[in-house]
Amino acid sequence: MISWIQLWPVLVIPYVVLFSVGVLPTIALYGHAIGGSQVREWLLNHVAIPLLPNSAAWSLVDWFGTAGTAQEIGLHAVLSLNVYAIAFPLFYLMGVAMIRLSAWSASLDLKQKRQSLKR
Repeated sequence: MISWIQLWPVLVIPYVVLFSVGVLPTIALYGHAIGGSQVREWLLNHVAIPLLPNSAAWSLVDWFGTAGTAQEIGLHAVLSLNVYAIAFPLFYLMGVAMIRLSAWSASLDLKQKRQSLKR
């Protein structure tokens, strides 16, 4: 049987992946820019701006246009954490399912061993 102590990566890894994708350097591949800056802009356009009032959204867009890479990554860390917090119940349910599946498998194994010893 497994416990939450063994499953902590199920809760941490999604945030690390989401944050790491936005931190990757931007490269040009076949005439298209691919990398972290597009991820940071996408999170800004689809997570932060729709949730803010108009005046705050415009000031954030102005700030983002003049922000350096370190400032963009700081904003990306906050936005990634918000997306992770929204998705956390899904990760929790995945962990619960894994624990229950492990417990069911262990109890089924013990039940089969008991039955084989009774014969």
